[in-house]
Amino acid sequence: MEVRNVDGAHIDNLVGGINVVDPVVTLTAAEQAIFDDVTTINGTNLGTARSVAEKRPAVRGVITDQLNTLLNGPPAAATVTNVNSAIEAIRALNVSDSAGGAVTSTAEYKQVNFPMATLLQSIIKAVEKGTEVILDQREMLDPSNGKKYIPFDRATKATCDANLMYGVHIFVVAVTALKKEVPQVYHTFSNEVRRACVVNNTAVAHEYADAILRAVDGGVYANIKVLFASGEHNRIYEEVRDNSKVKPHKPDKITGDPRARIKFGAVTTPLGGPGAAVITDFATGRKKKCTRFHASPQAPCSAGLPDGDPRFVGKVGWCAFEH
Repeated sequence: MEVRNVDGAHIDNLVGGINVVDPVVTLTAAEQAIFDDVTTINGTNLGTARSVAEKRPAVRGVITDQLNTLLNGPPAAATVTNVNSAIEAIRALNVSDSAGGAVTSTAEYKQVNFPMATLLQSIIKAVEKGTEVILDQREMLDPSNGKKYIPFDRATKATCDANLMYGVHIFVVAVTALKKEVPQVYHTFSNEVRRACVVNNTAVAHEYADAILRAVDGGVYANIKVLFASGEHNRIYEEVRDNSKVKPHKPDKITGDPRARIKFGAVTTPLGGPGAAVITDFATGRKKKCTRFHASPQAPCSAGLPDGDPRFVGKVGWCAFEH
């Protein structure tokens, strides 16, 4: 039920089917240099400039202007040919994009680039808010450069460990069925999220699960088993834990002795009589000695064990402390 609102295109991307859109890819160092400053384009990096134009449609206009500037050199004949070829290639890209196929919504962007992480988030949202999830149609993404102009939908956070682990369970059931994988593939993943819940808190565990799935979605690791085998989950865990603003679980501090107090009665044994030694130190567990018995001179004990308590049968009237 928690997975029934998943789009068909999302499932296609999850199982490795035909993507309905292309993901927004990252730039190489050389491409980033041109993206940051198009004036660095020259006759030796025209191919890189064309690649930037393909990956970042928003800068095609300024790249084309810079290419036209190169023609005013006057450049060599070979350079003119190459520059004109680059300009024509960029024009072809514009024609191709006008036919459609670019990412046009935040939902598509997340489904294409982070299918597994988005599936878990959809499940968590269904667990927390119900299965009738209505998407916000106002969410938009600029398809020319892959940047969001209206913020992405705020992710629903798991409110407790139980809801998060239930969501992880549903995720494992769904993804193993869709991808035809055995549940053992995600055993370590589930266990790691549970451990983060116990050691830290729900917020850290949720971020941890999301970061692991995004690392797999990014394609750096072939699958989640490879990620864990490489030890990458340890780095992710430390990074998420250190950056979290939510404090981890802490054991309740006991400021005083929580044990029920004994209402002492009279001491009926003679001075110097036996001590029951039922009074112990709360912190160390050691039996406390009677300060009156060990006084010099000795004084009559005053902490007698009361009658009517089954714990003190046969010792009623004895000094409660150790002699």
